[in-house]
Amino acid sequence: MVATNAKKESEAPGTSLVEISARTDAAVRVFQRNLTDTAYFVREWNGQDPELMHHYCISTCTTLSDQEDVRHVWRTEIPKIAYSYEFLMHGILSLSALHLSYVKPEKHSHYLTSSTFHMALGLQTFRTILRKPTAENCFALFAFSSVIMVWICAVPADSKDAQPLSSVIEMFNLCRGITTLLEFFPLINKSCLGPLMARDWSEKRGTPLRLFHGLDDQISRLRYRLTIEVLAEEERSVLEHAITELEKTCQRIEHARTLSASGILLYNNTRVPPEAMDRHAYCADCINYASRVDDMIRRSKNVRGNKQFFKYASDVSCRGQLLISKRCLRYRRAFLDDPDKFMFDIEVPSQACIAIKAC
Repeated sequence: MVATNAKKESEAPGTSLVEISARTDAAVRVFQRNLTDTAYFVREWNGQDPELMHHYCISTCTTLSDQEDVRHVWRTEIPKIAYSYEFLMHGILSLSALHLSYVKPEKHSHYLTSSTFHMALGLQTFRTILRKPTAENCFALFAFSSVIMVWICAVPADSKDAQPLSSVIEMFNLCRGITTLLEFFPLINKSCLGPLMARDWSEKRGTPLRLFHGLDDQISRLRYRLTIEVLAEEERSVLEHAITELEKTCQRIEHARTLSASGILLYNNTRVPPEAMDRHAYCADCINYASRVDDMIRRSKNVRGNKQFFKYASDVSCRGQLLISKRCLRYRRAFLDDPDKFMFDIEVPSQACIAIKAC
């Protein structure tokens, strides 16, 4: 479930609804293309659909929240809206099939294929309608946006039957798509979908962080870096906003209840300025990649004799290098010429980002 605040909070610097709409369309387009590549379209509706709808109503909907008012929305209100919007009905059936792929592991591939099929079909219409939201269709659009968030978090990331997203950055951009409906939030909040927008977490600023020990010091160091880095004022504002939202999210998680407040994890992505994604996404990915390599090197005194490291290098590092090569051809050539030397050259993860930004 995606928990969202209906009240208008301080908006991210430099963000407009036109920009949000364009970014959303691009994110949904990537998501749709990835699913279409793995979905086999025979016909839009088939004999399995009644089974999927029945399972959704008696089982799947009860797994989406531990709060009865939210369960009622998933069980009763969203299916009602879906009677008039086929793309939402496809979303419901997709969730049900995905749930069945876990409940019935002996037919995992079958149900996962069915889930991908319905999600791909739903996205075709959803993407078109999302470009022109209205007071009439905003409820179906909001419901389907919530379905998407549940689906991309639950679908197996390593399955050949469903490959929705190639990076966590794509997921973040897709999460932000719900803000396209920002002007309709007050209307949605007063509707039967209102419980989905309830803030089911509390904010207690300044309390000790048990789950994030040392975070205060890390946040302070990040803010210190902002004071000494040579940055344009706009970029400094964007980064300060992103740091503040990260801090708020950790506070919310600290005081959240299990399951009912799981939407917090996605909520933060709607608050981070889009410029932070655009300008620093590749740096974040590269830091994560280089940090994991660096950590494995440090844990092994003899890297060349470490089978675990070589397995990691062959299974994961190549994907990391492909990611890096999108931003820096020089890094790609260096890796292809001498992979071992390249690994050891990354002694400090930030060096990768500095080199890539220089390109």
